[in-house]
Amino acid sequence: MTILLGCAFWIGTGWADGAGAVLIAGVCCALFGNSDDPAPAIMAFFYGTIIGLVVSAVYAFAILPRVTDFVTLAAVLAPPMLIGGMFLARPATLLVTLGALLGGLNTVGLNDRFGGGFDSFVNGGISQLIGTLFAVVTVGLFQTIGADTSARRLIRAGWRELATRSDSPGRPDAAGWVARMLDRIGLLAPRLALQGEDPGKPLLDALTDLRVGVSVGELRQLRLDGTPDEAAMISPVLRGIGAHYRALRPNEPAPPEPELLAGIDTAMAGFATSAPDRHRTGILALTSLRRNLFPSAHAYGRPA
Repeated sequence: MTILLGCAFWIGTGWADGAGAVLIAGVCCALFGNSDDPAPAIMAFFYGTIIGLVVSAVYAFAILPRVTDFVTLAAVLAPPMLIGGMFLARPATLLVTLGALLGGLNTVGLNDRFGGGFDSFVNGGISQLIGTLFAVVTVGLFQTIGADTSARRLIRAGWRELATRSDSPGRPDAAGWVARMLDRIGLLAPRLALQGEDPGKPLLDALTDLRVGVSVGELRQLRLDGTPDEAAMISPVLRGIGAHYRALRPNEPAPPEPELLAGIDTAMAGFATSAPDRHRTGILALTSLRRNLFPSAHAYGRPA
């Protein structure tokens, strides 16, 4: 939408440098559009662009006209580039420095031939500023999902996939599950921090879901490789896990049903007589489910 609206304005007004405004607006959306609230980041980029244009004006009209060879060009560009590289490595100054470097290098005149027109420089600088501000407006209009909503969506996505994973009849993809859950945890942590919450509990819950999914995958594989009796013991456990995660809601988390605990204990008792390799795999997976889903439950084999 930013590109479409920007192009409509550029073509409608016949502004020769309007393409530059559309270009920088698209760059801003590409750089910052993935965050939950990109407008402050783009505004920092805007302030950096102003700094870059001021430095660029000094170079374009006072320094570069006196440069006649590549060695001198490298020497005169070294101070701002080295200083900019130093500030790029600092998170506190990253956005402002990025705007300064992009804004300055786009207008300083590093072209195949020298052009010292002040009017073209001003037009190019104005197009960058207008494009950046236009991106601030459009992301404010269309980026309506906040950090809280985004965090809930990530949590629900993990639950939904875990429920589907529990009900799937085929072979599990353990590496894919672990990779996706670790990605979700990495996306969840900064969003929880933006809400001013302690991320410890939600991230611990996400890690618990990760471990449950790994155990579910082991049981699914065991159901395929084991005997019909073992598959009959595993299937109710997997159905119970799928039903539990499908019914979960972020605002109203509910503990797993007692029937699921009873099913896990029944399966553990049944695997006591299995072949040694399947016995070990089944007992470990079921124990992991028991400890992650029912951390406060009575010990296995003891009455509640």
